[in-house]
Amino acid sequence: MADLITRLRGIIGDPNDGDPATCAFQDEELQGFLDDRRTQVFEARLAPVGRGYRDFMAPRGAWEDSVTLTDGAGTELEPDVADLVTGHWTFVDGASPNVYVTGSYYDLYGAAQAACEAWAAKVALEFDFATDQQSFDRTGKREGLLKVAREFARKAVPPGRIPAWHASDW
Repeated sequence: MADLITRLRGIIGDPNDGDPATCAFQDEELQGFLDDRRTQVFEARLAPVGRGYRDFMAPRGAWEDSVTLTDGAGTELEPDVADLVTGHWTFVDGASPNVYVTGSYYDLYGAAQAACEAWAAKVALEFDFATDQQSFDRTGKREGLLKVAREFARKAVPPGRIPAWHASDW
């Protein structure tokens, strides 16, 4: 989960310097945005890529590291390479033609949208002021965060919409 939190923090531009004063969100808050955009999958068939049943792909990426793969008999498989970012697993010696995944993947852009909207709400509580011939305007920051949130919304999966590949076979 730490990798997903780091990726989400990078997408929204929230620094992770360990200082709560400079970070907009703590890791637990970002995990909450991710959990709201989590989809759990139980024994969904992965698509073999190419010949030899060495590579298998899921239609979505951003998988949590607790994913398990099994064959048609329910035996757990250990891939030689697991790319959770893209949802791609490789078996050097090949595998059964039927490989199933159980675990959770996340809609990073949906989580980023929610985080930016929450960040904009925090900024809205701040105020504009002027002093010593200087002015400090928070309105522009709020508008910018909402604009970025709208961009993320275009890339996100609408909440509650289950992709068609969640049937017995993808």
